Amino acid sequence: MKFLIQKLTVYFRDGQEVIDFDQISYFYGRMGAGKSSIVRLIDYCLGGKFILTPALQRDFVGAALLIQLEDCKLSIDRTWLSEFARVEWQSAEDDIVYNANISIRNPMGEIIAETGVETLSDLIFYLSKRKIPKVRVSKTSDKAELSRLSLRDMLWYCYLDQDNIDSNFFHLEGSSSPFFKKNKSMDVLRFILGFQNEVVANLEDDLNKIRTERTQYETYYKGLADVLLETETGSSLEIQNQINKLKIELTKIETEIKEQKEILKEKNTSNAAKELQNICRNISIEINNIDNTLHELSISIDNDTRHLNEISGLSLKFQRATSARAILNGVEFESCPRCTQELPTRDYNCCKVCGQLEDNTQESSNFEIVKSDVFTRIKELNDIIKIQNTNFTNLTNKRKTIIINQNQAEMALNEAMKEYDSAYLSNIIQRQKKIGSIEQKMKNLNRLLLIAKKSDFYQIQVSRLKIREKEIREDLQEAKDRAEGNDKNIRRLQQYFKDCLIRANFPGIQKSSLVVISPKTFIPTVYSGDTSKGEKPTETTFLNVSSGGKKTIFKACFAIAVHRLALELKAILPNILIVDSPMKNISERENQDVFEGFYNMIYSLASDKMKETQFVMVDKELFLPKAEFNLLVKVRHMTPNEDANPPLRRSYRGL
Repeated sequence: MKFLIQKLTVYFRDGQEVIDFDQISYFYGRMGAGKSSIVRLIDYCLGGKFILTPALQRDFVGAALLIQLEDCKLSIDRTWLSEFARVEWQSAEDDIVYNANISIRNPMGEIIAETGVETLSDLIFYLSKRKIPKVRVSKTSDKAELSRLSLRDMLWYCYLDQDNIDSNFFHLEGSSSPFFKKNKSMDVLRFILGFQNEVVANLEDDLNKIRTERTQYETYYKGLADVLLETETGSSLEIQNQINKLKIELTKIETEIKEQKEILKEKNTSNAAKELQNICRNISIEINNIDNTLHELSISIDNDTRHLNEISGLSLKFQRATSARAILNGVEFESCPRCTQELPTRDYNCCKVCGQLEDNTQESSNFEIVKSDVFTRIKELNDIIKIQNTNFTNLTNKRKTIIINQNQAEMALNEAMKEYDSAYLSNIIQRQKKIGSIEQKMKNLNRLLLIAKKSDFYQIQVSRLKIREKEIREDLQEAKDRAEGNDKNIRRLQQYFKDCLIRANFPGIQKSSLVVISPKTFIPTVYSGDTSKGEKPTETTFLNVSSGGKKTIFKACFAIAVHRLALELKAILPNILIVDSPMKNISERENQDVFEGFYNMIYSLASDKMKETQFVMVDKELFLPKAEFNLLVKVRHMTPNEDANPPLRRSYRGL
């Protein structure tokens, strides 16, 4: 998998340090110069942990890493102690620059829709056009959940750090490493060797999806089955049979109601009730008309009585006015009777008080005429009122008689309705109530039928998925058997590991030595000795090599062999190998053959079989490649106190 580091930028409070990389980058020099900090910062940008050295404790802010992947460049910027990284990338397919904040380790939801990319590791696989690798949590059950195989797990074979290069063998030995790390390390090798090839991974992914879907359907089915069990309704077929029976019963009752109605028509029970209803209705109309007439008569009597009283009052006023005039007619007024002032002189035919003309010619005759008219009008009104009162009384009596008839008619109607109800309600209304009950039952059963049909659907889906799950499980087992049965790749790994050990002049290893790698543990064992002479072969493993120097070479050679095989198989392993201090426990002078042999082996492979692999070497001394290798090595000599060969933090002077 193409993974080339182009540049590391280290940010300080007062500036930054930029470190460029090539196919081979070589950092060497005295201790305390920050050589190991460079590769640890690379690891930090990729999600690792980093302990600040004294040189960085005051001023370190963060670091940024620029990586070339398949067809795009990825920039990873991580500040100090942050669990997130700022990433930026641009694909060769377009000119768009993408950027995002992404979690270093813990999935926090997709940052690119429908890709499954949730962490920095996922993003690197995605941009490398690789499917995010997943393995089963449990190795003993194919029903176990799938979990991500992180880039961090693969970096165990890409970054041999100084602290652990001689203390553990890729966490495979188990005794000094947590069990889960051992499993993850073995998963990485399975992917590289093809034991966990793409066919197996896809089948496991399909199996996991189908199992999840089946579990959901089983949950739905169980829930609906419990509901049906509580209602005691049975299966969808039983519910449908109940509905059909209710439909037959409903049709039967509707037919009986229709027949009963025909029988009632023949008995004319309803006709007698209708005649009495018409009589009662006519009586009510007549009573209403009488009430309206009585109301109008009452209003007319009141009006005529009021008119009579008004005429009588006016007649009395007229008589009083006439009498007063007669009395005052002979009085000679000298002063005003109101204000007592002296009256002015008036004409002989004018009133002495008001000055108006007086007409006494028809006084007596007018009074008699008015008196006669008033008497006549009063008599007429009295006659009219008398007639109206008589009519009012007659209508009131008539109303009482009609009320009696109405009560009798209503009693007869009630009797007829009782007879009608006993004939109709007892035979039809009860059946109608039963129809309502049946329809409600059918409504409830139809609801339960929908639930039952949904339950049947889920049950069918569960059965279908179980069959499909079984088929995939069989295909998966067959694919696993094919992958693990083919030991060609593990034989090639044995061959490459032996070749690396011989080239590196590893003590005690000859061409006649035999390397065996167990496909179950992936721990290599080197058998040496001449068995033809009856010698018992010696076994060399990482665990029984007492020398720390041998352990570093042993582990580094195995990592190189793994990378060489991964290149040939185009496996998912990033094609970068960082080795921090392979000569950690080896003297370049006392073990010059090992020192030179190890680096000549790297340069030889880098110029031929491993041209696509990027090497980052950190060591005490420098060993440059021979001219015949035709390699350019980017070298940086680092010391803690020389301006010509400055440390990582150029202004720092100390240990």
